[in-house]
Amino acid sequence: MDIALSPMDRKLIRLLEEDSRRSYTELAAILGVSRMTVKNRVDRLVDRGVIETFTIKLADTGPSGPTQPAATAFFHLKLKRPFCKTVYETIEAWPEVLGAWSIAGETDMTLLVSCASDGTLEELRDRLARHPEVQALSTAMVLRQWRHRTDGAPGTAQRIPAPDVLEKAEPRLQEEMS
Repeated sequence: MDIALSPMDRKLIRLLEEDSRRSYTELAAILGVSRMTVKNRVDRLVDRGVIETFTIKLADTGPSGPTQPAATAFFHLKLKRPFCKTVYETIEAWPEVLGAWSIAGETDMTLLVSCASDGTLEELRDRLARHPEVQALSTAMVLRQWRHRTDGAPGTAQRIPAPDVLEKAEPRLQEEMS
């Protein structure tokens, strides 16, 4: 499905992917819009088939550790030109993409992807390899996840808000970020 999404819709989807139980009021506060705007956008995304279901992530209670989707991998991309942003704009709405980083070294960009099957992972890899800015792509399959922190704990990178978010932030927040 190739549906054009606005930047606001993409932000809303990312927030719902992080926690689908967030209230419209909380989402509105984060996005800087009214609660009804959020409700209308979510309803529209559901009606258009962009959002199919709201779900939860279950903790694995078994002795083998955290559950893994059928296929999780890191894609390491070498680009023809240093245009990570162009590649990211192409893949940012792909639900399989869990993380994306511009990096220094032999490769230019690394993606963390998770798919329901090896076949889906292969299709995603082939699609990405055909991107006009991608010169080479290597895959590192995740065999077992020992730890993955996303809570901003000490030692983990915190995400800096985009400039458009900072413009709407309180002056105090802007001072803290500079």
